[in-house]
Amino acid sequence: MTETAEPQPPVSPLLFDLVTAYAGEIERAKALPKGPLKQKTPIVEFCRSFFAQFFENVLGQEITGVDSDTKLEATTKRLELQGEREHIAEPAKAELDAKVALISSFEDLCEMWPDVLGFSYGGSASEYKRFHTTYVPELLGQIETWAGAAGETAIAERAKEALMVYKPAVTKFARAS
Repeated sequence: MTETAEPQPPVSPLLFDLVTAYAGEIERAKALPKGPLKQKTPIVEFCRSFFAQFFENVLGQEITGVDSDTKLEATTKRLELQGEREHIAEPAKAELDAKVALISSFEDLCEMWPDVLGFSYGGSASEYKRFHTTYVPELLGQIETWAGAAGETAIAERAKEALMVYKPAVTKFARAS
């Protein structure tokens, strides 16, 4: 008798370990990191990997980076999905709306990414702080919403757990920054 493998989720639930690891780094340092983040920082790897997997496995579109070119591709995909909204049944609209919200979050990330990684001249301290205190918690909430609507329970649970660890760590130390 041959066993059929259980289908793999479109986004690895293990990715959320990167978020909790980063929250642990913030807790140990008792402060938000100062200055630009490095490419190998767990939260940078999480954002890059989550969106790569989401776009490829959910939207059927490969992205090659977080920049103005991929933002344009994402915008095109978002507009395409928004155009489909009126032609789908009500139960599917929640999942579609959640996908659109995640694409919008990716577009936002493309705008702030140079500041977060220190690629822009001088960088923006306000964008850097917004990334930590607003963007990442909202992203985790949007992932939970999408995964719940898509029936991806493991992803929804891991996003919720990661948010419950990440947000208190960042909130606590953002005031001191």
